[in-house]
Amino acid sequence: MIRAQKLLYFTVITAFFHLVLINRCSASDLTATSDSTAISLISTYLQNAKDTSAPRSLFWCKKALNRLPGIQDDKIKSEVLFQLAYAYFDYGEIDSCLYYCDSIKSLKKIPPEIRALTNNYLCMAYRRLGNYDKALKYGKDALRHYISVEDKKNEGNALVNIGKVFNKTGQHDSAIFYYYKSLNIAETMDDTLSQVKILGLITYSYLDMGKNDYAAELYEKTIRLLVNYQNTIDYADVSNNYGTLLFDLGKYDSAYLYFLKAGEIYRLQNKKDALGAFYQNRGITEVKLGRTYEGLKNLHKALSIFKELKLVNDQASALTDLGLAFSDLNNYDSSMFYLTKALRLSEKIHDSFDYKTALKYLYLLNKKYRHYDLALNYHTKYIAFKDSLENLQIQKNIQELQIKYETVKHEKEIKDLKNRELIEKANNRQLWFSIIILFVIFSFTGIFMFVKRKKDIEIHTQKVALMEKGKELDRLELERRKEQQMQLEEKLEFKTKQMATHAMNMMQKNNMVRELIQNINEQMAGADEKHKKLLKNIKYKLEQDLKTEKDWALFKRYFEQINVGFYDNLKKINPNLTGNDLKLTALIKLNLSVKEMSSVLNISPDSLKNAKYRLKKKLGLGNDIDLNRFIAGL
Repeated sequence: MIRAQKLLYFTVITAFFHLVLINRCSASDLTATSDSTAISLISTYLQNAKDTSAPRSLFWCKKALNRLPGIQDDKIKSEVLFQLAYAYFDYGEIDSCLYYCDSIKSLKKIPPEIRALTNNYLCMAYRRLGNYDKALKYGKDALRHYISVEDKKNEGNALVNIGKVFNKTGQHDSAIFYYYKSLNIAETMDDTLSQVKILGLITYSYLDMGKNDYAAELYEKTIRLLVNYQNTIDYADVSNNYGTLLFDLGKYDSAYLYFLKAGEIYRLQNKKDALGAFYQNRGITEVKLGRTYEGLKNLHKALSIFKELKLVNDQASALTDLGLAFSDLNNYDSSMFYLTKALRLSEKIHDSFDYKTALKYLYLLNKKYRHYDLALNYHTKYIAFKDSLENLQIQKNIQELQIKYETVKHEKEIKDLKNRELIEKANNRQLWFSIIILFVIFSFTGIFMFVKRKKDIEIHTQKVALMEKGKELDRLELERRKEQQMQLEEKLEFKTKQMATHAMNMMQKNNMVRELIQNINEQMAGADEKHKKLLKNIKYKLEQDLKTEKDWALFKRYFEQINVGFYDNLKKINPNLTGNDLKLTALIKLNLSVKEMSSVLNISPDSLKNAKYRLKKKLGLGNDIDLNRFIAGL
């Protein structure tokens, strides 16, 4: 009996190991073939993701992610996960970026360059969330790696990221320390434009610290660096910013010279909005220098340009400066006229800065001329408005603290969840260990061998049936989800085509209407008075059709159906964006060319470029941020 049991055990164990070996060999052959195909497709998807906008990049990244199950290569996994993290960061979804960065760090064999890039993006992501301790930790991890492999360019970038973290926390001295280390690297590499960018960061830190003299020295150094780029917008902007600082320091003669330098370049580059700012800066400086009439002339030029370009915020600022200039000339009526216009315009467009400024100077003007009733009225409004702004700032600070609290709370919840998962895994291991012991004990008893064997066969049969049923349910569920996804993609594609078609129709219609107007103008040259009057009437109706908002209303409806929350996100950045600004952002979101956008908006390409330049300023974007990429990420 004992010998028969031993023979039975030996036979069962031998058969089991044979089955395992056969299954492993078959799975290995199949995996080798499928892995090769999947990796090839993933590489293609990743290349597509790198060469497109943020939304399309996410689309290709997700296709690559769907191919990862079964892939054993941690290198290709880390590349896919990093591209997803990068795309979500670019898209502005920081939580998703952090999720995929954490997924990368959970892999065992990560290429060092991917690990360093991941740390860099973790630094930037946590900086945006206000978690500066973690941002600093990951920034320094990235820096250590780049130092170890002697990658100077990325070492400089990591130093800049760490500096920005310190700058956010108000530790300007530490921020400047890291900025200067990055500047030394840029100087060693003879990278002029990187030096200019870093000097700009250092300058802003000194300005935040109130060290205007240091900032002035850095502006002069930056201007010397740009000596070979004197006809560029970068040179003009630095000259204009330096002029503004000199003006604030009361050095009006020097400020005037730098404003003139900037104005020459803006005129050469045909930057009309910047040219308007130049005339305004020049005008107020001339007023300070005692050349009040020349200053008034240039301020009127600035106002004219701002009206032509429909820059209402700049109009309010120019009107305020005109009011102050007339006050210096002791012209009460003209000063009241322009300051009142500035007040009404800034109130209409909700420009809090110019509204507050206009109230302040209206109060001072009427106090100066002893119109105490008006002075008291404006002073009361000024104090009330100032208090409301301070209350808004307090609310904003409270909201920022609330966000930080929620972030810490969220991290604690994640930590607790991980701890629970570890406990559950430990309990599962203990359970399996107990089951194995019981199985060994019962497998050495032969009393109930026959009954146990029969029961095992029945259980195995039931498990197989359940597995087959589960596979079928999984297959049906997968097909259902694929069908839903296809329907959603088709619906999105149809709406996108509708929107694009509508935009093209608007462009074609505008082009056709402009051609008709041109033809009418030609016909009017040789027509008699009767026909000329008829042609004028037709021309007027065509011109009114160009100005109608009906087409834009339909376009906006299509656009908002596809890009839900897009305009809300823009309004959060700058609530004072005009209707024309919103139209332009929608066309940029569609990735239309300059020619196509200018045709739809019924303006020249140069005017469109100026509009994009102004929009970038209104959104508070630095020179290192691409407007198209930023809007695509909203």
